[in-house]
Amino acid sequence: MAPRFLLLKYLLMSQIFIPRTAVVGAHTKLVLESVKHAESNSLIDAVLIGNGEKIKKIARDMDFDVANKIIIDAKNDEEGVKKMVELIKDGSVEMVMKGCISSDLFLNQLLASKNGLKTNRRASHIFRLDLPGSKKDLYVTDAVLNVETTEEVLYEIANNAIEILQSLDIKKPKIAVLSATEKITTSVPSSTIIDSVVMKLRNKKNVVVEGPVALDVALSKDAVLEKGIKSKVAGEIDLLVFPNIEAGNIFYKALVFYVGATPAGIVTGLKVPVILTSRADTIEARVASCYFARQVFSAKMQ
Repeated sequence: MAPRFLLLKYLLMSQIFIPRTAVVGAHTKLVLESVKHAESNSLIDAVLIGNGEKIKKIARDMDFDVANKIIIDAKNDEEGVKKMVELIKDGSVEMVMKGCISSDLFLNQLLASKNGLKTNRRASHIFRLDLPGSKKDLYVTDAVLNVETTEEVLYEIANNAIEILQSLDIKKPKIAVLSATEKITTSVPSSTIIDSVVMKLRNKKNVVVEGPVALDVALSKDAVLEKGIKSKVAGEIDLLVFPNIEAGNIFYKALVFYVGATPAGIVTGLKVPVILTSRADTIEARVASCYFARQVFSAKMQ
């Protein structure tokens, strides 16, 4: 099933600005095919960083014309990410995309205080999952980046995602902050933290947020009826906020590999939107991530 963004098509006039995007680790066929598809849909204007000779050879073999593209040669991944950072700092690119390099190396350079790419917001990761048979996308945070789960961290993660959703015209997002139970109990430590987080989130305008909420309640109206619980979000959820990275990571991968969901992942809270792809991602998922980042970038420009 094609992702929803390919069915709807992103309608761009030629005069609308397309964000220049540094793609670091661009010297593989998978990455270059993804770039080619993303550019054909007017999602990015790629600056290719990596082994320059490999990039040109692979592009030639796959009939991808890169003659007029900026190609920045890097002798190794460390040099590549440093050159990416310089492009961000001098304003030469508006977005960045992870290609065939280590996620740790890529993120460490983006998050390093010395590089000055942080903002006053916490950096966090958001997935948009295109689910087969579903009429709406499901957003998930944070399944990749933030490991610690204090009350402050969880609030900031949720707040980042809410603002992204609202910028994408989900005017009143329905949000569940997940735990293993709906009851607040010290035997499930996340439930006590989540209760405080939800109280703070309810001070935001135009959100419907509940928590602690078990996953079955968030996703199923039948579960709510069976449990005798009142819920305004059950079965109509826009955003799932997970209590820790392990739960979120396992959940999204289960949907990808067992249900056939298409994941689109970005990091927000830095000076530019970051397209964060996995080595296991398909071309479809990589292009979906470009589309997600493009939407977020466009929303901020308005």
